[in-house]
Amino acid sequence: MNMQEYVRFLVVPLSFMAVFYVNYLLLIDRYLFTRHVGRFLLANALLVAGVMLLVHLFFRFGIPPRPHHPPMERPWQDTMFFFLRNAMLYLLVVGVSVAIRMTGQWYRAENIRKDLERSRSEAELQNLKSQLNPHFLFNTLNNIYSLIQLDPDRVMVLVFSAERPEEIDWARAEAAKERAEERLRQKLSMRDYYNSKAALARALARLKAAKRH
Repeated sequence: MNMQEYVRFLVVPLSFMAVFYVNYLLLIDRYLFTRHVGRFLLANALLVAGVMLLVHLFFRFGIPPRPHHPPMERPWQDTMFFFLRNAMLYLLVVGVSVAIRMTGQWYRAENIRKDLERSRSEAELQNLKSQLNPHFLFNTLNNIYSLIQLDPDRVMVLVFSAERPEEIDWARAEAAKERAEERLRQKLSMRDYYNSKAALARALARLKAAKRH
């Protein structure tokens, strides 16, 4: 195989590679991923037509014809069929480049999504660990135990007022305060008296927290 035959053999595969990599490296990112499908199709039509024209001109004028095979005049139907067949092959190369590029993009997006989910799970777990710090729980329980020994009524107020200020219903807290005051004005047993006193303190604490918020 002489040099001319070798060049003739390489031209068509190189043209396919050019169409493939122009799409893979440029056109898909610029137009297809940005949802400019019309521009993508137009750019590929111009690309395929340009490459086919260059290949045709190269074979026609760039390489001398074979000595024993002079160029033959073909009917226009055969010439049209030849160009359409080549165009379909180039479009097939475009489709392969799109499929490979889209598959790679999907795998990258899936890996990013998994990394984000893993990071979020780790952050939530770290936040939960910080909330469940053993020293914090031990100190809290120790304080509650001390309050139980010192003043049971304060423990009731502490536990029942452990809610966010924005979650407090003002009307219900006011009604609870009025009920507790009404019960304190009645003759009660010692246990009912302390329970009513604790209920009043709890209602006042909730009203105070809601008012601050």
